[in-house]
Amino acid sequence: MKLPAFQFYPGDWMKDPQLGSASPASRGIWIDFIAVAVEMPERGVITRTISQFARLLRCSEGEFLTFLIEASRFGFADVQRNGQTSLLRHAVTPVDVESDAEVTVICRRMVRDEKARQSHANRQTRYRDKQASDAEVTPQVTPMSHSSSSSSSISSSNPEERICTIPAGMARVSGASPKPQRLSQKKRLEYPPEFEEAWTALPIRFGGNPKQAAYAAWRARRNGAVPAADLLAGAQRYAAFARTTGIIGSEKVQMGATFFGPKGFWQEPWSVGPRSVLSGNGAKSVIQMQMERVAELAALENSK
Repeated sequence: MKLPAFQFYPGDWMKDPQLGSASPASRGIWIDFIAVAVEMPERGVITRTISQFARLLRCSEGEFLTFLIEASRFGFADVQRNGQTSLLRHAVTPVDVESDAEVTVICRRMVRDEKARQSHANRQTRYRDKQASDAEVTPQVTPMSHSSSSSSSISSSNPEERICTIPAGMARVSGASPKPQRLSQKKRLEYPPEFEEAWTALPIRFGGNPKQAAYAAWRARRNGAVPAADLLAGAQRYAAFARTTGIIGSEKVQMGATFFGPKGFWQEPWSVGPRSVLSGNGAKSVIQMQMERVAELAALENSK
């Protein structure tokens, strides 16, 4: 497979003392070699004649011969002639290396990286083959009924027709191990019609008023043998009081959990008549007293 790119580490390139000892022309030929070698069938290895290398790497034959000498002398690349590592430690003449002689240049790091890549690919292939092999021999199992035993059982004497049964609730397995099923979302709480009617009758409140907490208080009253009709009637009286006093939509409206709570506010008459309970200058109407009580309750809730 042809790779679209290769990893290049500028720090390693600049810090390599072996490569730094080479001439600028040899370093330029070397980077061209790396760019070409990554696309070779055997990555990191190129075998050509001197003249072919010169054309491939865009240099003269003399420059390439100098590159071979420096690569062998400083060791930043492996150079082989006739399959043997060449150590060219003297000035090269046409007698030493003919232009039609084949030379192999090897980038050791690229060869190591390619071996590691192939090894990883082979491991992945073996793993997938093993998974497929396990899938072929894994028997099919079907869930057993709730009344059957939790232990495995054999339903047929014929080995080819034997079906292993498993406890109810487990998924049917065919092939590889089943993936864990996602947990179902929490079922939405459904309220009884009697509570929905009482909840709808309550006046609208500004701020928090959790319905689930109100239902818990309402259910506690019902478990205490309070008729649903009495709780509904109390909610309707309170709604009429809220409309008359103009507190609908404000924080002065009681929360549902408070109204249906153990203090019994649903039992209050919530009268809106004009009668006074005192005489003289200190006379207060029932409405005024209820408003003061609502204000006290609202202040108490806000302080919690």
